[in-house]
Amino acid sequence: PGDVLEISLPKGAPQEKVLVPVKRTGTIEVAGVEVEVAGLTIEQTDGKLREALAPFYVKPQVEVLVKEYNSKKATVLGAVSRAGNFPLTGRTTLSELLLKAGGPAANADLESVRITQPDGQVYTVNLIQLVLQGRLRQEPVLDAGTVVFVPEKAPEAPKRVPVGEGIEVEVAGLTIEQTDGKLREALAPFYVKPQVEVLVKEY
Repeated sequence: PGDVLEISLPKGAPQEKVLVPVKRTGTIEVAGVEVEVAGLTIEQTDGKLREALAPFYVKPQVEVLVKEYNSKKATVLGAVSRAGNFPLTGRTTLSELLLKAGGPAANADLESVRITQPDGQVYTVNLIQLVLQGRLRQEPVLDAGTVVFVPEKAPEAPKRVPVGEGIEVEVAGLTIEQTDGKLREALAPFYVKPQVEVLVKEY
């Protein structure tokens, strides 16, 4: 339900092409005839329509195309540009769904993409590895109701260097306050907002 079909009708019909929505009941109405199409493929819908129109047309030829996919959707959450629900237009792979979501964010951890299938089964995909190894053909094809979660990369732990080891600071001619400031600058790459206090123990 919710999909929109474009149907080319047989010669002699009032219109050559019509756009019809699939109703909540899973049916469509074409040329005054209601047809059940829920769960059918395009080819099966073709055949069902020909059967329904046979009493009104001689060997009716019809063609069905899906103009809008609204019934089958998957969800993308986490570190992407636009999280939300996205329609599955036919065969949709993981990378194609991520593109629908605007692509991964700069801090996305594509080595640990978590996929939850409609039946509740959960597994993790290393998309980076698939790309580097040229195995994108092996990436999963997603079903309706699948939830994809892209985690953020863990922040790198700040480097820590023991005070007094590995850092040399020029303090000749500086006051205590200036030495404080110079030390904070020197320690900033290794500590978050370093606070230091300098005392002269021996003059």
